[in-house]
Amino acid sequence: MNTLLTLPPMNDLDCDQKSVITADSDSRIIVDAGPGTGKTAVACARLAYLIKEEDVEPSNTWMISFTRTAVAEIRARLHSYVGDESFAIRIATIDSHAWSIHSGHDPKARLNGSYEENISRVIELLKHDADVAEELEQIEHVIIDEAQDLVGQRADLIQALLD
Repeated sequence: MNTLLTLPPMNDLDCDQKSVITADSDSRIIVDAGPGTGKTAVACARLAYLIKEEDVEPSNTWMISFTRTAVAEIRARLHSYVGDESFAIRIATIDSHAWSIHSGHDPKARLNGSYEENISRVIELLKHDADVAEELEQIEHVIIDEAQDLVGQRADLIQALLD
């Protein structure tokens, strides 16, 4: 690991942000804060902390966001914190994560289906496919950026994933 890479300076963070970043690795945390308060920065710092300080394997982590623009920002920020280890973190939109599961476990998966059909099928796979469950047991940490935007089937998908 490149020791020149660092987490964001802790003196730039308030005590609530620090407590989220450094919480025990088995903690389930919900951050409820307004726009512009640094939720994405804290989420990235939390994941970097888990990798650098708690020896969490980057390939066993997922970061989920809602737009490709946010994914690009998260990817760049995590790379600045953990270097090339960031390439092993699954950073993608919720629809991209869902398609990865769907296309990897359903031979009938097709690209011309709708996003909603994709999400619905993945929820079924999560609930009823032992191979999917076994694969997802490898995931130790899931961080969801902008979770307040989860509604409908996407909220159901995240709940099934976390279950």
